[in-house]
Amino acid sequence: MTQEGATATLKVERDLAQAPAKVFAAFASKDTIAAWIAPDASIPVSVDVFTFAPEGRYRFRFHMPDGTVLPLEGVFLTIDAPRRLTFTWQWQPPDVHAGIDSLVDIELVPRGTGTRLVLSHSRLKADGMVARHELGWHAATGRLADLTSRTSGAQ
Repeated sequence: MTQEGATATLKVERDLAQAPAKVFAAFASKDTIAAWIAPDASIPVSVDVFTFAPEGRYRFRFHMPDGTVLPLEGVFLTIDAPRRLTFTWQWQPPDVHAGIDSLVDIELVPRGTGTRLVLSHSRLKADGMVARHELGWHAATGRLADLTSRTSGAQ
């Protein structure tokens, strides 16, 4: 972005083979979310805090291949299983986008026997945030699709 104070919203849509309840469950478990939230398997994620409830907090650490650890924190704002989930998203130092409080809204729409995941990531304020998060969310939702297809239990 070139204008100071300007914000952008990123939208990612993905069709998943599993029903909304199963996809939603992948957001509700700290172990499951750690398995797919990073854009690549070479970036392990530790979960320090995970209180999956309205106003509950989370804190993840992304362990980059170069040894850098990037903390991410947020608060769950809306939890409407299995349809919708909204949470804040704020990188912490040493991340280049530390301190920018953005917002992620997940909508899970039934589509046949599967789900259309609609992810909107808003309040992206800094240069490079949209491109970075677009790459990250496309890759992470691909990992989510793979994970939910592999795990047992249809719903």
